[in-house]
Amino acid sequence: MQIHGQQLSRHLPDTDHQPNEQLIEQLFSKFAAMYGAAFGAKWEGIDAGQIKATWAKQLARYHRAEIVRASDMLPAGDFPPSLPKFLEICQAVRDMSRSLDSALKLTEKIDPNDPEIVAARELFFENARKMGATWAIKLGRA
Repeated sequence: MQIHGQQLSRHLPDTDHQPNEQLIEQLFSKFAAMYGAAFGAKWEGIDAGQIKATWAKQLARYHRAEIVRASDMLPAGDFPPSLPKFLEICQAVRDMSRSLDSALKLTEKIDPNDPEIVAARELFFENARKMGATWAIKLGRA
């Protein structure tokens, strides 16, 4: 799998629900860079186009920004995530974001698109990434 040297942007629009081919390519390139040969071996003997199409179909329920944030929260290690595990992380990201937005709306009646709130949300996700995906998944279920 070729690494394109492109980073996934943290500033992708939340309004774009359908992960496009470029995003899936970037995601798989990131996985290859993070997990090396373990990533390629996981899919050995399976058509790469079919794998990417399956991931794209399953990820279509998430916003591009949620997918990017989930990829930022992947734990370091020797094993790449399975599709079900990555979907769990995406859902945890969505749940955290919705919880944060709800709390802000209820407690302070602030516009969640305010630049200060957007910055606070990014800081929140950065801290969640540092804590690891397991923490994020547990928080998303709480």
